[in-house]
Amino acid sequence: MKGRALNYITRIQLFLNLAFFIPLIVISLTSLTRSTADYKNETEREYLAIVESTGNNLSGYLQNFRDNISNIEELRSSINELADFSEFDMDIFSVRQNMGRLLVATQPLIYDKGILANVIDPVALSEIKESGVKSIVLDESFGKLNYKVAYAGIKSRDGSLSGIISIPFFGSQEIISRNLTGLIVNILGIFTLIFIGFVILSFIVSTYLTFPLKFVTERLRRTTLTGINEPLQYDSGDEIGRLVSEYNLMLLKLEESKKALAQTEKEAAWREMAKQVAHEIKNPLTPMKLTLQHLNMRLSDLQEPEKSKFEKSINSLLHNIDTLSDIATSFSDYAHMPIPEEEKFDIVKLLKRSINIYINNKEIEFHTEIPDEEIIVVGDPNWIGRSVSNLIINGIQAVEEGVKPIIHLSLRQTALKRVLITVEDNGKGIHDDIKDKVFMPNFSTKYSGSGIGLAIAKRAVEHAGGKLWFDTKIGFGTSFYIELPMLN
Repeated sequence: MKGRALNYITRIQLFLNLAFFIPLIVISLTSLTRSTADYKNETEREYLAIVESTGNNLSGYLQNFRDNISNIEELRSSINELADFSEFDMDIFSVRQNMGRLLVATQPLIYDKGILANVIDPVALSEIKESGVKSIVLDESFGKLNYKVAYAGIKSRDGSLSGIISIPFFGSQEIISRNLTGLIVNILGIFTLIFIGFVILSFIVSTYLTFPLKFVTERLRRTTLTGINEPLQYDSGDEIGRLVSEYNLMLLKLEESKKALAQTEKEAAWREMAKQVAHEIKNPLTPMKLTLQHLNMRLSDLQEPEKSKFEKSINSLLHNIDTLSDIATSFSDYAHMPIPEEEKFDIVKLLKRSINIYINNKEIEFHTEIPDEEIIVVGDPNWIGRSVSNLIINGIQAVEEGVKPIIHLSLRQTALKRVLITVEDNGKGIHDDIKDKVFMPNFSTKYSGSGIGLAIAKRAVEHAGGKLWFDTKIGFGTSFYIELPMLN
């Protein structure tokens, strides 16, 4: 189940242990199997050495029996003496008369009572007599007792086969089992020590390996949309380093998203406020203007100089009402500003059309640097045109009273497939304490301004994928820059 899934550290420890102990177990089992075979082979070699040595010792006694120098009792007595000395039971089988029959045994009762047959194992007879094998070890059993029997040929003086001796080893399985038990105990002891040591080592290693992940996890847990998120420091190019790099990149994007969200919320608030301001201002303006106009018509009955005095006051009020109406209209435009369209247009043609009304104005010194070739960009041409016009108007109005406005407008292509529009004026400049408020709605340094123009311009430019910023120097003027992407 998902709720019972192993955590990351436990999985690392598990995989490390499996990677170490599976090969160790395979090696141990292989060593145990090989050792078992080696023990069996070594035991059989010992049995063969014993039976061959015993057969050589009995060669003379059996030769005397074959030459009728001694009888069967003397042969039995010699075998019993040798058996008592070596502590092994022995049987001698004939290979001449009554081939394969028991000739003499140290334990004759076993054969007399029919417990064992008094004939040699056919395999041993075939291998030694027919195949010429010097000695052989065979597995035999009696009831549930399994044991090994070693057979060897007994040579006469002329090198011919005079008999076959067999020696049963009833404790062979016990010896092998005892040796294997000791080997298994040693392996288990070593395995246990290695297991304990490697578990401790794997815990330390897994803790070391997962520490950066714990660190990153803790920082991710504390990452918020509203708080201050500091980037992580990790000086390595491994997988954790790439994860940290992606996390730091995510923080940058998160900060950008926070700024964009804050800007969106701020614009939404300003739009709502602009709607309310426009509504509250426009409602009383119309009846006020009508009343003043009616009063102005009634002034015709008055005599000078009272008539001029009243007309001047009424005209001043009407002018202020028109100014308030324009401000309310600007707020209304900002509140109902539609989403800019996206279309291809020639920015050169748009700029030339936007500056026509200023070129021939004798009260303004206007300089332009606009190329003749077509430059296509993507955006809303109406809003971009209004943005440029608004920057020109702001530049003209930023000049001190009595100083002739000088406006420089230029258009050039940058190396990054973008165009840069520059609007430079010779105005008073923008002080440091208000630089951050320039693009905020409802902020203006002009007596009659609504403060909406730059906010609209910034939104229009950014919607087209561009940027709007400025440089300023107090007493020398301000330069506004519009950067827009060109059509690929």
